[in-house]
Amino acid sequence: MLKKGWKITSIAVLGVGSFFVFLFLGFPYEILKETAAVKVSEFTGIPVQIGSLSPAFPLGIAAGDVRVRPASMSDSLKISGIKVRLGILDMLLGNFGIYVDLEGRDKGRLNLNVDVGMFELFRSGMPKYLYMKADNFALDEFVKFILGSINSPGLMPYKSTITSFGFTGKLNGQLKIKINTSDLAQSSGNVDLQIKNAALLLSHPSISLNDQNFSKALFKVEIFGGVITVDGSTGMSADEIQFGASGKILLKPQIPNSVFDLKLMIKLDKDLKDKFGFILDVAAGGVPVNGSLNLGMTGTLAQPAVKPI
Repeated sequence: MLKKGWKITSIAVLGVGSFFVFLFLGFPYEILKETAAVKVSEFTGIPVQIGSLSPAFPLGIAAGDVRVRPASMSDSLKISGIKVRLGILDMLLGNFGIYVDLEGRDKGRLNLNVDVGMFELFRSGMPKYLYMKADNFALDEFVKFILGSINSPGLMPYKSTITSFGFTGKLNGQLKIKINTSDLAQSSGNVDLQIKNAALLLSHPSISLNDQNFSKALFKVEIFGGVITVDGSTGMSADEIQFGASGKILLKPQIPNSVFDLKLMIKLDKDLKDKFGFILDVAAGGVPVNGSLNLGMTGTLAQPAVKPI
């Protein structure tokens, strides 16, 4: 009798499972694709096109050839693939994952993985895990997209000047952060990113400055034991501009109370010093600094304090 009961239960489970599999495979993804594109466009205010939408195994949805184009741009930002993963166990625990695959020029790629817990997301507004890996991913189109997306009323009068700036370079390295949404001070991870052949393009007629080719563009950060440590090698260096950062941020359970202990260095030379050196003098309290300024950042995230050192 017991054996017969298990047989009936197995058949029922198989039947229900088969129904959901056929529903999953036979879902009208073409209609969902158009609806999703419209809803995302309405939510972001930026036109979005989705080339394809299909099921992703074991259980998820994959979008391909996604194109995002602000009205002020003639070219679209192309995302070769996006996957939203939903496992059976994940769903029971209220989790889902998002995978984004960006394809750049010369076979450069940027992969992003975000794991989200629905309960944690509603409580803290943050995901549980962030991972990014870049392999010679060209940044010029991405930077152009960000600048072209500016629609803040306060910045609109300066948008033509801002969009005249350009930035090129290829991003390499990875970012990996595990976020403890119950106690952010217990989060951990690291950032190790480098931009090769980085250049800030300033030679546009509306700016009339020399392009800045960076010999160094490095960002190294470690998160462990409630402390964010900015490695002393972090910074950017070009002919007429240098920037560096080092120090620590002590994380607190209430993030606005996190404490800064950072040192920042800014140095301008040649034309940039002649035209913008006065800004550093003002930041130094009106004291001439000859284009070189060291700053200390203390206080909390809610009330930071920056002063020359």
